[in-house]
Order: sequence, then C-alpha cells, then structure tokens
Amino acid sequence: MTHDLPYESHSQSGVCDRFWIAPFAIDGELLGVGARLFDELSQHWIGVCASLIDHYGPVFDQPLQGPLSHLRIKCTAVESAAMVVVYAHGQPVSSFAVATGAVPSADTQVLAMFAESIRSSTRQFQVSNIDMPFCEIAVMDQRPLMVVVPWPQSSIAEQDHELAKELG
Repeated sequence: MTHDLPYESHSQSGVCDRFWIAPFAIDGELLGVGARLFDELSQHWIGVCASLIDHYGPVFDQPLQGPLSHLRIKCTAVESAAMVVVYAHGQPVSSFAVATGAVPSADTQVLAMFAESIRSSTRQFQVSNIDMPFCEIAVMDQRPLMVVVPWPQSSIAEQDHELAKELG
C-alpha cells in the first residue's frame, strides 16, 4: 500500500524543488512514497557525496575518511541514475537507487538492475507473502526518485544506521 504525499513538483521558478522517496522493507514490501524538499537535505553530506564522485568518478567503492573511516560507500552511476550501498564495518547498512529523470532510459535500466540485485541479495529476509519482492520499483514513474532499502543488522550501531540515512 502506498501513501503518496501531495506536493507541487516545481517551485514558482519552474525548477524542481522536491524529490520522491520510496522506502522498502528488507522483505520487498513498499512502505510508502513521499516527497521531500531539496532544501531539507544536509549540505554537508551533499558535499561529501559530490567530492567522492568528483575524485573517483561514477563507479567507486571507497571508505570515508577520518572518524567515519568505518563507513564505506559503493556507487555505480550511469548518466542520470545510480545504485549505492553504504557499509559500516564491512556490513551493508542501506542500499538505494537514484533516478533523476534526465535520461529516462538510464533511469529505467538502473532501477531494474537495482530491483533484481536487491531481490537477489535479500532472499533470506523474504518470508512474507509477496510474490515478487521489490516489483513496484520497475513501475515507479516519480522523478527525481530515491528508492531506499535499510538492512537490519543487529551488530551495526544505531548511530551508523542514522549516518546511512543521512547519506541516502
């Protein structure tokens, strides 16, 4: 069951001021769809992500530096879309895909690859009655869109789960 939040996708200037977030449970159930303002994002984390892409390019698997060196980000981006996994101490904390809408064919391809990858990676958690876990990802047409799947690792500190939420 989805819960779409009402929104205006563009500001008065015609520039997109929001993006869609679609969180999924680890078993593949869509938990809802909502909009968030770009202005609400952490400029610090946007800067961290931008510097990683600037330094390593669109495909990388790199730890953060300093006191966050226990966190690692794996990113595969193509044109207007990306798949990302955030790890803490070598264990996945959050997986997400981003589709900007700039190149629809790239968005479609990356979202389909993400759905298949996350479905395959989370088989041990798929105990519900869902016939095809994560199937809604392929038909979501909201853009820009971020699909998020948090990983339930009891050995990962809550603080690291919160950091992963801020990153994605």
